[in-house]
Amino acid sequence: MPVTATERRPNMSIIELEGAYNVRDVGGLATADDGQTRHALLYRGDSLDAITDNDQDLLFRQLNIGTVIDVRARKEIAYAKWRDTAVRYYQLAVIGDENVGTNPLPVSDPAELAKVYLADLQNGAPVLREILAVLANHLEAGIPCIVHCAAGRDRTGGIMAVLLAAIGVRDEEIVRDYVLSNHHARHVERRLAENPLYANGQITGHGPVLASADTLTGFLALLRRGYGSPAQFLLASGSGAGVLRRLEAALVQRHAPPAG
Repeated sequence: MPVTATERRPNMSIIELEGAYNVRDVGGLATADDGQTRHALLYRGDSLDAITDNDQDLLFRQLNIGTVIDVRARKEIAYAKWRDTAVRYYQLAVIGDENVGTNPLPVSDPAELAKVYLADLQNGAPVLREILAVLANHLEAGIPCIVHCAAGRDRTGGIMAVLLAAIGVRDEEIVRDYVLSNHHARHVERRLAENPLYANGQITGHGPVLASADTLTGFLALLRRGYGSPAQFLLASGSGAGVLRRLEAALVQRHAPPAG
């Protein structure tokens, strides 16, 4: 008997897979105006290169994910047979091949890592703009999407944080979602350690790298200090106000006021 999505999801947001370890639903996050992000529409994750047939069934048939946005550089990507299916696949690298594996990530210093997140999105502004446009088009059409990188923590974490903040999700909810990357951190770390591309300070040899709440708090503070708000950062990066409105309309569910 096939394993159902419910059986493989002991946590409401975490998707337990065999070939990926940091995939989750970004639904259920509270907004400042008492709404929440919709479930089963936007997902985030680590590399999907090694997902199994069972994983594909869960992601692409049971959860009906129809669009994958891979923000890794081209040299990070291994062939995966599922990309030959009808699933829409976009490779939109936030950092280029020349920057992968060159500079150590300051994983032990949340303040410095927050600066890296901001610099990556500033330098990758044209790609970030394209990522948001693809998401707006597909989410608006009701097509569930997943955004992923290698670990599902840093590049994906920065993109998700600025997007969620721009549509009104509370900071504490964004941080709570970010630190869920620690759930299977040891498995993610083991897979990264097998790839020589990531021998640039991301692999510490002293236990798995853990996502720190201070990193995301600092990143959001940098956005506000430099641009006024996460939404203003996206506008300055070239995303139109219309795209942000479409993303908010697609992703945020608000409760209707009581009748009478």
